[in-house]
Amino acid sequence: MGEIQNTDLNNLKRILIVEDDAGLNKLLQLMVEKEGYAADGALTGQQVIEIVEKQHYFFLLLDYELTDMSADQLIEILHEKGVNIPFIVITGQGNEHIAVRMMKLGARDYLIKEGDYLKILPHILNRHANELESENKYLQTQQQLKESEEKYRSLVENSIMGVSITYKNRLEFVNQALIQLLGYDSLESILANPPFEYVSPDDRNMLRTAVKHVFKSQTTFTREIRLLCKDQTSRDFIMIGAMIDIHGEKFLQSSFFDITERRIAEEKLKVKHEQLLSIYESITEPIFVTDLETHEVLFSNSAFRDHFGDVKNVKCFENIHQINEPCAHCPVPFLQQQDIQAYYWEYQNHVNNHWYRCVDKIIQWPDGKNVHFQLAFDISGIKITENELIKAKEKAEEADRLKTSFLAN
Repeated sequence: MGEIQNTDLNNLKRILIVEDDAGLNKLLQLMVEKEGYAADGALTGQQVIEIVEKQHYFFLLLDYELTDMSADQLIEILHEKGVNIPFIVITGQGNEHIAVRMMKLGARDYLIKEGDYLKILPHILNRHANELESENKYLQTQQQLKESEEKYRSLVENSIMGVSITYKNRLEFVNQALIQLLGYDSLESILANPPFEYVSPDDRNMLRTAVKHVFKSQTTFTREIRLLCKDQTSRDFIMIGAMIDIHGEKFLQSSFFDITERRIAEEKLKVKHEQLLSIYESITEPIFVTDLETHEVLFSNSAFRDHFGDVKNVKCFENIHQINEPCAHCPVPFLQQQDIQAYYWEYQNHVNNHWYRCVDKIIQWPDGKNVHFQLAFDISGIKITENELIKAKEKAEEADRLKTSFLAN
């Protein structure tokens, strides 16, 4: 058995020369290396079987008649072992039957050892190597695309948000989350209808306009829409739509975020807020609510407006006190610094000269922000009575003093 020649050029494409003539084997290795490839040599089929278990090869240059087996027998053994290496067959005698058989086994080419075959061999080898490299790149791209599509499908299938893909007026894909949200049993059942059948009639024209625009401008859109469920109820969604290109065709990919529970909560909160404002409105004492930072009046009841006029889009100190900066006695800083439920105080308004006893608190507004709340009791009448009582007391004390003085004389 001859020596197996092996080069150490792992950074190059490696080709295995399978030729039982040691001299020709060496010559072919040198020729292959001259073309820029790494080359190893094998003299028998058994050597090939052993070598390919340890080393990856880009190509086999394979003599048909080896000392221990023929090329077709070797290829069949390699295939049984799951080894598939592209190969070119070289034979000493032309045989159409052998050529057909080797081509069926996957031979890239079939070359007869005659004439100037050694001169044309590099050209044939390079041509097939370039073709093989292109094929490998294509297969790698296809594999990467397949893996990407599988990863995308997995992400979409396992997503908690609904996802659909439509082509023209036909649903092509709906993920499990959206199927369940709309109350359907299977993908087939939901694909049976056109996509707009699931959209509330009130939203269809708006959505059609948005879809036309996204295909024309190749941008995305975001809309709040209502989708119809299998049981004829409906659910509210935020829909994000985008055009995607699949094999040169334009598809609409849509993502659906279910906001039904949020809408229900918002409606309940709105009702509570309206009820609260109704209660505030019915109270006969002035009430107003302001932003903690800007002092802008967010709400005022009719009693407040009777005292201070309309206060829309103004700051409380501008309207109530007709000054250009927050009041020196503003209770908001005190409320923010002290851990108290409410702050009670009195003051006289120098615009209308009324006296007020105020209750100030920090409360939460429907938007979640903390705001300043004030309920003011008009105590002007009480103050007048108090002043009259003080004056009457002073008069009575003066009368007693005069009387005492008179009796003493």
